[in-house]
Amino acid sequence: MKTILHFSASVVVALFLCLSVVAQSQSTTGLIQGNVVDQNGAVIQGATVVVKNTETGFERTVTSNSDGFFSAPLLPLGRYQVTAESSGFSQTTLENVVLNIGETLSFKVELKAGGAATTVVDVTAEGEGVDTSRTELNTLINERAVENLPINRRDFSRFAQLTPGVSIVQGPDGDEITINGQKGIQNNFSIDGSDANNPFFGEQRGGQRPAFTISLESVKEFQVVPVGASAEFGRSSGGFINVVTKSGTNEFTGAAFIFYRNQKLSSQNPDAVAANLPTEDFRNYQFGANVGGPIKKDRAFFFVAYERNDGLSNKPNQIDPRLANIFATRFNSVEQGTIERTNIADVLLGKVDYQVNQNNLLTVRHNYSRASQVNGTFDVPTWGISANGRETDNSNSFITQLVTNFSPTLLNEFRFQYGREARPRFYDGPDLPDTTIGTFDGSISYRFGRPFFLPVPEVDTRFQLTDNFTVISGNHTVKFGVDLNRSKTSQTFVGFARGRYIFAAPTIDQAIQGFQNYIAPGPVANRDVSGLALYLQFAPIGNRTVEEAGTQEFVQFEPGIYVQDNWNVRQNLTLNLGLRWEAQYQPSTITPPQDTRYGQFLNDPRFPSDGTIPDFKTAGNRGQVYLIRRAKTAKQRFVSARAYIMPEFRVWSSLDRETLTA
Repeated sequence: MKTILHFSASVVVALFLCLSVVAQSQSTTGLIQGNVVDQNGAVIQGATVVVKNTETGFERTVTSNSDGFFSAPLLPLGRYQVTAESSGFSQTTLENVVLNIGETLSFKVELKAGGAATTVVDVTAEGEGVDTSRTELNTLINERAVENLPINRRDFSRFAQLTPGVSIVQGPDGDEITINGQKGIQNNFSIDGSDANNPFFGEQRGGQRPAFTISLESVKEFQVVPVGASAEFGRSSGGFINVVTKSGTNEFTGAAFIFYRNQKLSSQNPDAVAANLPTEDFRNYQFGANVGGPIKKDRAFFFVAYERNDGLSNKPNQIDPRLANIFATRFNSVEQGTIERTNIADVLLGKVDYQVNQNNLLTVRHNYSRASQVNGTFDVPTWGISANGRETDNSNSFITQLVTNFSPTLLNEFRFQYGREARPRFYDGPDLPDTTIGTFDGSISYRFGRPFFLPVPEVDTRFQLTDNFTVISGNHTVKFGVDLNRSKTSQTFVGFARGRYIFAAPTIDQAIQGFQNYIAPGPVANRDVSGLALYLQFAPIGNRTVEEAGTQEFVQFEPGIYVQDNWNVRQNLTLNLGLRWEAQYQPSTITPPQDTRYGQFLNDPRFPSDGTIPDFKTAGNRGQVYLIRRAKTAKQRFVSARAYIMPEFRVWSSLDRETLTA
């Protein structure tokens, strides 16, 4: 294997003034930290701080250091109670501390000198430690938003459009999410801390065609990080979409739902009606349920969610009568009519969280989904009934995670994933080659026969190991880890094996006449073939069959290592720096480069390749500085500024009038 350590550095430094620190350094958990002080603001060393999840009973105990600083990382998401006490001081409790994905909540906990009286601070009411100034660098879609915001198709990924710079564009395989103008395949989808990407198509698992591959009923919350992610996040030059699924609690909860959409309850597209284009008659059911609760109170919990999508649509196409007659009489293929499309999907998730003992929290989760779409490949009104395919998807994802607390200052997070996605695409129509008849400018085009890229059997498997180790030393919270990804893809692509014909002319009448001339009865030598603009044919070599020549199976290995330091320099200044290295190692070519048709050019300096698939290796460091200024009241907002130093220097800033006059 080629060398693993090859570093090249680029520096990113961010200056951020706000109430709470949001470092985005944890993919499935959050962090609660702060300073313990007395009434005069003097730090209290040795204070005991207990952080307890009020929904599951999970708790962690830490101690404030010589600067009064305490830190409790790798906390499961949820609602917490933070209690601090020290000899000679009364106890102080912070209630309703809601910890969301990737958050670092920072508090100043004040202890009063005296007896055993308890001071209770409702964080929700006071606004302490709650991030009230999120920017476009991180958009959190929390549980309340997921449950209440309307979304078409109940596809959670569509919520990503709530982030500035995020939109949906048409990609080569359907709708894709673009972040800051980059291609959809450059994003990284993560569910419960593990990759949810398709290694062949480069998009999220399942792609854009299935209704969903994970139920919205399963999603607790997720974040979109379009830029400025910490060193823990990798394998992307675009943005990050990071999802955490729900877990059970000490209370039994459940929900059931059904949604129904029908064309009779809505109007047709007025533009389509005005243009005399075919309109759609559809109906769609979505139903499902979830249930969660304790297996053993404060110890073990379960959560199960199921969802089904059952869609059916009918839409007539528009085929030139001359072509419809030719295909019906000459090729015995009915091309004019109503095309029926289905959209069926089922998804089931099961999850168990188990507090093995005081220091070990184990999570096991499995998600299964399947989808089938008859005539789901194309929806073009001027294409024949035969010019379509059946899209299917069948995926499994098994994830287990163990968070270990060796001591209050040494913690580890281990995660394993096995994922498998079968994504075969079928052709169920007549045995006709892919044929297009249209104008040169594309203003009108008719298409018939088997799409040139179908059928395509495809399956991929992924093994992923992730280990993150956290060390708290003084005011430093250092996190370093390794991520190992091995993906295997197997596919049989027999594109153009049935041929690809394109008949084109300045007008559609001329194009149709050219097609008629080409298929005219009689000897081939006597036919007028001038109307054929393009013909493509896949032909195997080396005595292989078409299937043998079109089959490929390859393995990619993607290691990554990182280290980052969250340094609480003082109560109002936090420095976060990180370094990450990652690589993608490609398989060897099936045929040695020197034995290929281009082998003769490998030693030519004008030839831009050595004939192999190049590996990818990169490194860079990222840094963020957070400066926290406390206002006179918790509800006041603060001066905030952010600066980035990269190849260029850019500064964003916003000033709050109330702060300047306070």
